[in-house]
Amino acid sequence: RPDLTVPTCRLYLERHPAAATPARYCYNGPAFRYRPLDAPKGNPREFRQAGLEAFAVDNPDAADAEIVSLAVTAVRAAGLKQLGYKAEWGRNPWFRFTHLFCILYVVYEAIMGIRCPLTEWEELWRARAGQSMGEGSTFIGRYAHDYLFWDEHLSYQSIKVMTVCFGIIVVQGVVMYPPRWFRRKKAVATTP
Repeated sequence: RPDLTVPTCRLYLERHPAAATPARYCYNGPAFRYRPLDAPKGNPREFRQAGLEAFAVDNPDAADAEIVSLAVTAVRAAGLKQLGYKAEWGRNPWFRFTHLFCILYVVYEAIMGIRCPLTEWEELWRARAGQSMGEGSTFIGRYAHDYLFWDEHLSYQSIKVMTVCFGIIVVQGVVMYPPRWFRRKKAVATTP
């Protein structure tokens, strides 16, 4: 079996043909994928898939939040207490100045009234796929849409002001948390 989600959905529909009964399923097991013989070693043919599914729930947002909470609890129970990462990338000058340039470009677009080409491209491809920008089928998708896209109740001028304020915050971050310039390691003299 290449995936465990589809068999879980089939099981639910076999037990509840009307698909109106609330149910929650979890699964964990081996799954297999096609991998050519000359493929890199990073993608094994057999892998373990674990998942949670919620069907016919009254509040999909609450069900999504519950599943995210269960996933966090499972990861913590497995021994990961805190998501650890090194923040050194945040002081990388290439990253910081590229990020600053991108944000300032978005601020420039907002001030000049230019529509973002990526947004236009996304709308074009969504329209070709029969989707609309307001269509969010998941918890994260609906809330990201609500925060990223504006409706009639939020004017374009408000969006412009928020974009400029965000740009000011990013510039302030670069000033208050400056990047570290790459330093050449000094050659250590060794005595014979």
